[in-house]
Amino acid sequence: MQTVRMDRGDLERLAADFNDLLREYPEWRREMYEEMGRAVLAEVQRGLGNGEAAGWQEAVVGSGGGYAAVRPKKKTFTRDGGSGKPYAVGYVTNSIENGHKQEKGRYVPALGKKLVADRVAGKGAYLAARQRAEEIAYQAAERFAKKIQAKLQEG
Repeated sequence: MQTVRMDRGDLERLAADFNDLLREYPEWRREMYEEMGRAVLAEVQRGLGNGEAAGWQEAVVGSGGGYAAVRPKKKTFTRDGGSGKPYAVGYVTNSIENGHKQEKGRYVPALGKKLVADRVAGKGAYLAARQRAEEIAYQAAERFAKKIQAKLQEG
């Protein structure tokens, strides 16, 4: 039978390594969620295309650093091209996500051209990003675990 012996000094060094890890953990966790948020935001923006709506989205991390979310920016408004009436970008994003219909071939003065599609581009951008989010989270968590492992090995 194999036996591993640890003296008091070994145990004290191990305890010190764990204490260091616990102090650094919240910052590392926040960094992991920020990384996941940025990656999912990029997926949402890619799904929305190069239009204005892509710039209305933001990644946020919880105040305690324990979650990340991608959502339309709060207290941000755009104007209706025809009436000039303000609309919350969250409202517009929701409409795009659900496949806002439009009349193909109709001339839109604000755009200076006719509509070429029966729906606005970007339908399902959040749904597609949600499907990729799990993979993104696993990759970030793996890097997080390797960081912890490296910290424990250096001590």
